[in-house]
Amino acid sequence: MNALFKFAISLALALVISLSAASGARADRRIAFVIGNARYQHAGVLPNVDSDANAVADLLEKAGFDVDRRSDLGIDKLKKAVLDFSLLSFTADVAVIYFSGYGLVIDDNNYLIAADAKLSSVRDSEDEFVSLNWILVAGAARKLNLVIVDACRENPFRRASDESSKGLGAPLGLADVKLKLHNTLIALAAKSGSFSYDGDGPNSPFASAVVKYIAQPDLDIRSALDKVRDEVLRATGNRQEPQVFGSLDAVHAAIVPAEVPNGAPSGASAASEAVPPALAAEPPSAERLPLAEKAAPPAAAEVPNGAPSGASAASEAVAPAAASQGTGSVTLTRAIAESW
Repeated sequence: MNALFKFAISLALALVISLSAASGARADRRIAFVIGNARYQHAGVLPNVDSDANAVADLLEKAGFDVDRRSDLGIDKLKKAVLDFSLLSFTADVAVIYFSGYGLVIDDNNYLIAADAKLSSVRDSEDEFVSLNWILVAGAARKLNLVIVDACRENPFRRASDESSKGLGAPLGLADVKLKLHNTLIALAAKSGSFSYDGDGPNSPFASAVVKYIAQPDLDIRSALDKVRDEVLRATGNRQEPQVFGSLDAVHAAIVPAEVPNGAPSGASAASEAVPPALAAEPPSAERLPLAEKAAPPAAAEVPNGAPSGASAASEAVAPAAASQGTGSVTLTRAIAESW
């Protein structure tokens, strides 16, 4: 086997290993759906909602998420957007949903209110708001689903209700979330029966804490939400306490992976660096080869007892990298070694 043929086979092997490594090191697909309903046609404008939603969306985009950001959604657009995101989440590894706006509780169930809602009667409910449980089910990512709801505000529609003396829905906040879904966490801005504060800055205390902690690289999301709770309690003088429901299978689950140190190889580049330098060398020119070498394979070099040489040394150097990528690469490595 002449030198050019050896080089061609070596190059093919290096390419197979590189592509296998790139496939094995595929980054998680992370998507987010951010809704900020600030302008309600029949309940005025909510301060901070726009800036809160934009801050969360900007954070997730910078962290590598594909973000669908929406604002002031009426009921039809809200339902369609949730359905569209639900379909996308089936192909994702991590999904985050953030909603800021009005919510209410009816019969111990939580609902998120569309921007065009009138809510003069519970009979209109299906046409004017969506169940939080329906939003939760929309997150169907394989590894982690995180739903953050900042809708724990005073119910603006209660006084307009004609249902009974109790009014339409609970006066404050949202109720505990009872629905349990696999690998899903739900974070409410305030615990049951209480409401969240807007604060004095451009963002609410809750949104500020969310932006500060949830996308820290390699920080477990449960620890991040604990930090959010503590931060909000400090900022509000213990008047507002966020609450988290749900559970995850993973011992450690971060929505943003650890940062790769400067200079550290990753993915396909790491695989290519694992291939011995001999395989990446410039191919010898046929015109420069001696006539004897063109006519017949070179004689094997003498080596000390037990020391690998020639093709066997190259195959032993490549085999560990290929073995970690699956049996196909190992088989190909052995076949090439035997042909050498």
